[in-house]
Amino acid sequence: MFGLEKYTTVVMNNEDEETIMVTVKIEKKRTIIDSLFVFCMILDIISSHVPMGNYIDEMVSLLALVGQIVFLLREKKVSKSEFVFILCILGMIVLGIVSDIYWNYFLGIGVIIKDIVGIFKFFICFAFFNRVVKEYDLTRKNDVVLISKFLILCFFLFGFLSLFVDIGMGDSVRFGLRSYKFMYSFYNVLVFNTLILLAVLMTSTRANLVYYLMGFSVLILTLRTKALIVIVLVAVFKLMDKKKELVKKGIAKKLKFIIPIVIVVSFIVKDKIALYVDFGRYNSIRIGALFTGIEIAGDCFPLGSGFGTYGTSLSYMNGSKVYQLYNEINYNLMMDPRFGFASMSDTYWPAIYAQLGFFGFLLFIYCLYCCFRYVMRASFSKLQNRQACMVIMIYMLVISMTEAVYINETGVTAAIIIAIILNLSDKGRCLRIESQSLIGLNRKIPR
Repeated sequence: MFGLEKYTTVVMNNEDEETIMVTVKIEKKRTIIDSLFVFCMILDIISSHVPMGNYIDEMVSLLALVGQIVFLLREKKVSKSEFVFILCILGMIVLGIVSDIYWNYFLGIGVIIKDIVGIFKFFICFAFFNRVVKEYDLTRKNDVVLISKFLILCFFLFGFLSLFVDIGMGDSVRFGLRSYKFMYSFYNVLVFNTLILLAVLMTSTRANLVYYLMGFSVLILTLRTKALIVIVLVAVFKLMDKKKELVKKGIAKKLKFIIPIVIVVSFIVKDKIALYVDFGRYNSIRIGALFTGIEIAGDCFPLGSGFGTYGTSLSYMNGSKVYQLYNEINYNLMMDPRFGFASMSDTYWPAIYAQLGFFGFLLFIYCLYCCFRYVMRASFSKLQNRQACMVIMIYMLVISMTEAVYINETGVTAAIIIAIILNLSDKGRCLRIESQSLIGLNRKIPR
């Protein structure tokens, strides 16, 4: 595996066997991270071609939940912030179930469980994988960066080829050009995964200008508005990295830097927003669901309509009666190419404030804030790593207005990737063990 031969040659006073055992254990851990990263990159491809593959993210979420419970039972104590975080999630679950019972809109226990797993999968995986990767010191040397460069190169070469030859990696035409999605099921997946690869590059001390340009080219080839948002976010945070004094400046000076960014992003998305508004509440699934969700939240106040009742593909496919009671939207236009192939999974927030109500919505916002705060205050992580994670989290927050980014499989992959990036280190445990072996310090084999 990566770098194994380099470390097996270390000698320390007839302790070769112990040194090799230590090295093998380290390499297994590095292999876990590499495999986990590649898994996140190809999850959509697997889900699209493997029977029952669309349930992989739910299975990962359930395994993460079981693992988190095992951790809590083993430690028998939690920090104050973690306790509040868990309490908020349990509070939302209680609010949703009480709403189901009170309004009697729910479609069965199975639908409720699926909806609970879907809505909270990001939080579950965020808590579990950050704990696992940090506690077991699953670091890399340069493996993940090398993998990211390789994937960016592959994306770029196939994207360049698709401009001239139809290789089956794009099925829609915009501005007279064929859109590019690689082997993924949809263009937004390529946008998000390219963002992840660029975020990994942000952790590197090297310039990597060629790879950034190739990544930006791939994003442009998707011909998606979200791709432009990614380019702006990455460029802005790279600029902030060059001007590290901005991190130490007061909020007023930071706003002078951030406000122009907001203006640029607003300019990029204004035409798309105007298009949705022109469709109107009746024809636009996204706009209609946002306003109808507010109406449901108001009618059900202080509760919501309950799990599995509104704002998700799960609730719509299972025939929730809420869609009949609030029928201001022409749901027959779902997946109509004239209206952007929108579906109920292209909305997100209605599934929160309509189903969980006003108080559930506030708890959800607080949980998101906890995730942001954890990343920003991760003292064990380098500034570049935290900035890379912030790029991913800000992007997810922005596009959640038009995509169920926390509910679909990106809710799982993003949580895993954030955990990996936060813990990436140029000098991981491999180098520490080797250094201790050479100078004769007391060594402990990682458990």
